[in-house]
Amino acid sequence: MDRRADAGEYICVAKNSQGQRAQRPLIIKVLSPPVIEPFQFPDVLEEGSRSKVLCSVTKGDPPITIRWSKDGGPLDPELGATEATLDEFSRALIFPRVELRHRGNYTCSANNRAATASFTAAMSRQDKDYGT
Repeated sequence: MDRRADAGEYICVAKNSQGQRAQRPLIIKVLSPPVIEPFQFPDVLEEGSRSKVLCSVTKGDPPITIRWSKDGGPLDPELGATEATLDEFSRALIFPRVELRHRGNYTCSANNRAATASFTAAMSRQDKDYGT
């Protein structure tokens, strides 16, 4: 539910038992959390081929930080995959040469001051080069 209608200026008023009164304005800004467009890996990846998957954040107030992870942990530099920022709302994960060790669950996480969102896709299907 979008709560942007709740944004605006509010007045906080306090009174004590002696009738003294104080008030102060307060500005409320409602931030929109990130939303990640679902993505998937190709059904068949041939060993030695190239592959790229894109994490695109379609909604949410900037600044947004986008990160990739594999199997619940950070990307290992030894994996041989690279990340490329395309713009402030999208980040690609690039495999210059697909190998058996790349199989697993890849998660894109996007966070801003409102919330963190994530989406996970599996690189798991195999062709004749990977076996069954």
